[in-house]
This record gives sequence, structure tokens and C-alpha cells, in this order.
Amino acid sequence: MSEPNRDDTTSPYHLPVSLRREALAAWRPGLLERLRRDEVRLDASDVAEVDGPSLEGLVAFVEQRRRAGQRTTWSAVSAQLRRAATWLGFSEALELPPEGT
Repeated sequence: MSEPNRDDTTSPYHLPVSLRREALAAWRPGLLERLRRDEVRLDASDVAEVDGPSLEGLVAFVEQRRRAGQRTTWSAVSAQLRRAATWLGFSEALELPPEGT
């Protein structure tokens, strides 16, 4: 696996295994550091635990960037994140790529 969360604009930001409210302090600062970049790629391939408040935070991140004319893309999305986003109706707001891409 590549070095996670290198601070350059071409590397994806690797989201952690746990995207739960209890782990927010570990992954939220990385998103905030990238908030104003022109383009951000997220890698959610390792995400195994997700809760609603954390998905709402990701939606807010993506929507704020979209309103500012900035692009957010996904290099990978775990099945767990995709299921949770679909179940809660957040797939479109998160701009998740079609499954299998």
C-alpha cells in the first residue's frame, strides 16, 4: 500500500477503517486541510465501519467544495461505505462513482 495521506495534491486522501463519530478526531483534520484545494481525491477502500453522522460530515465536505467550484473525486469506495451511503440516500450527494469503476 502507498504511504497514506502524503501531503501532495495528486495523492488520494486515505480515509481510515473507521468512519464513526468516535474516530472523527483522527480523520476530520485531514479533510479540513484539503477543503480549499482545487481537486481532492478520496480513497475509501479501507472503510469498514460507517455511521450516519460521519456520512453527513462527508456530504457537507463534498457539497461545500462543490459550491466553491472545487472538484472531489473517489479513487476507491469500499462496499461498506457504498452500502451505508445508498441506504441513507447519500450516494448522489457524495458523488460516488458508479459501482465497479
